[in-house]
Amino acid sequence: RAYFPEGWPLLVVAPASCRLLWAEELERWLPGDLTPQDITVIFSKEDRVHAPAELTKATIVSFHMVRNLADSMFDARPGSPWAHAFRTVIVDECHALRPAKAFKKSGPQTCVAVALVARAERALLLSGTPSFGTPAHLFPLLDALFPGAFSETVLAPAARGGAATEQTK
Repeated sequence: RAYFPEGWPLLVVAPASCRLLWAEELERWLPGDLTPQDITVIFSKEDRVHAPAELTKATIVSFHMVRNLADSMFDARPGSPWAHAFRTVIVDECHALRPAKAFKKSGPQTCVAVALVARAERALLLSGTPSFGTPAHLFPLLDALFPGAFSETVLAPAARGGAATEQTK
């Protein structure tokens, strides 16, 4: 049985190649809690859910689709009906969440994913990557788990090889 049965709906953000694997594993590990009908895998904008009330227990989406649906299904801005739609968020391969300034391509998806994690009651950030490029790469992950607790200047100096500046995020 699910350890947090009140933790639905669940959002899993994963690489596109892992979406179906996540669906299979959720069914395998939570057989009493999830059936195939309880899982939505989003492959394109046409697969999006139009209202939070329509959510199944689990939604699985790629990093790319999180960015593409940021103005609708994954709008985590305060006041949005989607802001607190997902009670649990899992980000697989979380090392893909990179600082927006350093990685323009992954920056938009990082901002959306961080906001979703920050608003969830429970979050799991998973990565098999043993080391990140610089300490600054940890900032989006820490900011998602502990919103506002760190400024970029706490982690950035080591990445730049210099002293901290007065600017914060």
